[in-house]
Amino acid sequence: MLVAFLASGSSAPVAVTFYLVAYFITTLIAFGTIAVLSENARDAAALDDYRGLAWRRPWLAAGFTISLLSLAGIPLTAGFIGKFYVVMAGAESGLWLLIGALVVNSVIGLFYYLRVVATLYSLPSLVAAVPAPGKLPWSHPFSLKPH
Repeated sequence: MLVAFLASGSSAPVAVTFYLVAYFITTLIAFGTIAVLSENARDAAALDDYRGLAWRRPWLAAGFTISLLSLAGIPLTAGFIGKFYVVMAGAESGLWLLIGALVVNSVIGLFYYLRVVATLYSLPSLVAAVPAPGKLPWSHPFSLKPH
């Protein structure tokens, strides 16, 4: 956003406004998802808290994925359009060094966002998939078990 603030062209105010609105909405969705997944006793702060979320709660995982991809600046998302406007405003003013820093930071951030997205769609861990004792499918009162 510093690039758009320092730009002096006519597209700078539009770039700042769109960037702020887009990132406000996507950040609100991302942190809203984290709040929904957090419990009273413990926050969902570890990466394993999101493992297999797409299999347990697909709509929540889809919204979280879209917001993370937007924050990463993946094309066809509001985050990409916001970054594009910022780059265009910087190019009008010749802020090439700051544009380069923006691109490098976006690539670094992409690694972290895609890591979370990959975790959302990975298979749930085996520890979480094992039922508690007494809750096994064959422990039904009418099941065939040795006496």
